[in-house]
Amino acid sequence: MQGKILDYVVQDQQGIISTDSGDRYQFKISSWKETSHPSRNQRVDFVSTDANTAVDIYLSEASLSDGKADPSMTKAIIAIGCAILGFFIPLLGIILSIVAIVLGKKARADAKSAGNESATTVALIAIFLGAISLIFAAFGLLALVLYGGSLAFLGMSL
Repeated sequence: MQGKILDYVVQDQQGIISTDSGDRYQFKISSWKETSHPSRNQRVDFVSTDANTAVDIYLSEASLSDGKADPSMTKAIIAIGCAILGFFIPLLGIILSIVAIVLGKKARADAKSAGNESATTVALIAIFLGAISLIFAAFGLLALVLYGGSLAFLGMSL
């Protein structure tokens, strides 16, 4: 049978598949035959049992050839880019670091709800990099202010 994953709860390790005709089938992770984790809206091919349970679940060709990146992974990668740029762009670094932290948290929440552990990990890395970048940018700005103040003080004393 063909269907689409309506929901998958990582903590419970089970989910629900809906067919095009509207029938719903529960499944457990032990019936999942792919190396990646199941996530919402994936098209799957499965065998149904009498108890409205899906077994032998595989991603269908439509999901495999879809080629679309997970939006939470895209957000996490952009957050890492912002965090890295925050290290190298002095004045804009604080803003980029904050964007990295906020976008990383949003990506992590989206990835957790979709059951995408890879995106969750990448988003967590983005949050940490953003925090470190924010600290460096703040120290850089402080050093710039103190340096400018000392130059002004020296100019006044001459």
